[in-house]
Amino acid sequence: MNWIEIDKNIISMMGIYTDKEKLYADIKKLYNWNDSQVEHAVGPLLIRWNWYNKTTDIPVKKKRTIKTKKEKK
Repeated sequence: MNWIEIDKNIISMMGIYTDKEKLYADIKKLYNWNDSQVEHAVGPLLIRWNWYNKTTDIPVKKKRTIKTKKEKK
C-alpha cells in the first residue's frame, strides 16, 4: 500500500469521526503505527481538508474586553 492509498483511507475516515483522539486511535490500530507516525500522517491532512471547521476540537480564543471608566457627575 502506498502513501496515496493511505491518504485516501485517512481522508475517508476523517468524514466519520468528530473526535481527533478516536480518529488517531483507529488509524494507529489499523496501520500498526506509533503516536509519532499517526501525528505526522494525519495532522497535515486535518489542516488541508479543514477538518477543524467541522468539529469543536480547535480551541477558540476569546476576545479581550476593556472596561471603560464611568465619569462621575
